[in-house]
Amino acid sequence: MLQDYERFLISCISFAYPAYASFKALQTKEEDDDKQWLCFWILIGFVNVVDFFFDPILSWIPFYMEIKLSFIIWAQLPSVKGSLFLYQTFLEPQLKKYENDIDETARHLGTITRRNAVKAAGAVGRRLSEAKASLDAQARAEMHKRTQSRLQEVAEVESESDED
Repeated sequence: MLQDYERFLISCISFAYPAYASFKALQTKEEDDDKQWLCFWILIGFVNVVDFFFDPILSWIPFYMEIKLSFIIWAQLPSVKGSLFLYQTFLEPQLKKYENDIDETARHLGTITRRNAVKAAGAVGRRLSEAKASLDAQARAEMHKRTQSRLQEVAEVESESDED
């Protein structure tokens, strides 16, 4: 299990620095650095998906985390342009080859996601209405109880004053 400082280090190397470097790249008029960082983000997205599915297996490889961090640093280095190389050599040809399938799957998942979001929103709305009705009923019952208690107190005070 990774320690908190290891997670922090990995996050900084994988995301914080590249995010800032991407910001800096967008501030320049050059397009090469923009392309380098866009390719890095595509690569890191691919790495994260692979990592998600295969981490239980990959984590057993000795020095896997060190190898992964070295790979991520290599992919970031402007002098090496590792992410650009991997994108142009491996990812771009595969993405182009399966682009229509990916687009169709994304449309299908988008439809399913929207449908489920509408259902979930409706269910949340119903639950909120039920909770509000329940709270309203509880509040009315509590108010009635307090009113009855106050009326009882007033009646007791009046009865004590009648006795005097």
